[in-house]
Amino acid sequence: MDGLGSNIEIHTRGSDVLRILPRVNEEVNEEWISDKTRHAFDGLKKQRLTYPMSRQADGTFKELTWEEAMEIAKNKLIKTDPKKICGMVGNFVDVEGITAYRDLMYKLNVDALDVRKNAPRLENDFRAQYVFNSRVIGIDETDLLIIVGSNPRTENPVLNARIRSMVSKNGLQVYFLGSAPDITYKYQHLGNSTSVLE
Repeated sequence: MDGLGSNIEIHTRGSDVLRILPRVNEEVNEEWISDKTRHAFDGLKKQRLTYPMSRQADGTFKELTWEEAMEIAKNKLIKTDPKKICGMVGNFVDVEGITAYRDLMYKLNVDALDVRKNAPRLENDFRAQYVFNSRVIGIDETDLLIIVGSNPRTENPVLNARIRSMVSKNGLQVYFLGSAPDITYKYQHLGNSTSVLE
């Protein structure tokens, strides 16, 4: 759930999951789990939005039919300047969906379209491509950490907590190669080119 494989305890009553807590494992997640892991079970009981709703002036919500919701969306799109609209298609959209979306954007005179064909993906043919170079606890023993093309704050908060802890306790030096992320500890940005590693 959080990418690190945190150790957890699941508390249940009958077949109901009541809560998920971290199980202490100093070598992996210490006593931490991410919020995503902690609250992932709520979808087992609580249902997400099943019908569209519209916020009223007093802050309450009014249930709409799908036809009403689509009419509101259509009117907002038609009234918006096409230069202020951008269309983005994700990795897992089928060809028919992309074509229909593109046709809609063209009908609205929107030229700003993007397809994320180059989004990062896991190549798992070789073990070296998906294992951590050392054990997670190895961060406690290192004095320099280079993070390439990743943002541990959003991608792996439990690992990020360990890094932040070592920056403050042991003076761990952290370097980022790629985009400079919004991180809550001191780091140095090396730039966006791998040429700095030569």
